[in-house]
Amino acid sequence: MSQSYINFQSVIPLSNLKRSKLLLSLLFVILSYVAVSLPQEALVKAGVNPFVLSIGQMIGFVGFALVALIILGGRKAFRDLAPKPKARQIPLIFFYALLSMFLAIGLAQFVSNLQANPIIDIAAASPLFMVLTALLLVFQLFFEELVAVLSFVLVYQLLAQRGLSHKACLLLALIFSVLLAAAVHIPTYNFNVVQSLLVIGGARLGLGIAYAHSKNFWIAYLAHLLYDGVLIALALIAILGFGVSV
Repeated sequence: MSQSYINFQSVIPLSNLKRSKLLLSLLFVILSYVAVSLPQEALVKAGVNPFVLSIGQMIGFVGFALVALIILGGRKAFRDLAPKPKARQIPLIFFYALLSMFLAIGLAQFVSNLQANPIIDIAAASPLFMVLTALLLVFQLFFEELVAVLSFVLVYQLLAQRGLSHKACLLLALIFSVLLAAAVHIPTYNFNVVQSLLVIGGARLGLGIAYAHSKNFWIAYLAHLLYDGVLIALALIAILGFGVSV
């Protein structure tokens, strides 16, 4: 193993972690995310109470995330992945949330038959469901960032071991993590592959750059939370305030 790879741990957190742990944790979060998120719309249509469903999803996201972090190495691994943000990093949260919005909105112009996120309809049902949706987002987006960040770190590690430059590793790991995170959203948007790869992929690109820049899970996660929160809030204002269908 080259000395340059050994030193990458100071650049990319967990890049020196045992590969089997990274791979197992990544596979676990992907399968868990699909298992918790995929049945959402079908269960609502089948008559499952959205309140019960939301609570069940939150419990699922928390439980599965804890197991994934235990696989990685527990509290120490998560501290390495998500150190306390420094004051100078806080503006990055707003910058990358805005960048993600611009990328997603710009790329949406090339997509026909845009599908709304089904969570918007649930949130619009009542004030209680708005609160539940906000709480659910806190946990769900945490899980989504685990998928993106772990895939980024794993690909970075694999490429770094093969002697690629730091910049090449960053670029290829970013591309892979963006495509993977976009792909897991395909069922959410009624299997509209183009929308998932372009719109979700565009947003994910901004968030992926947030992690590649900051090397801090919290920066990418909070930017993601801000991005989704603003867009869902705007959709709810359009629906409830102006009767606009989204």
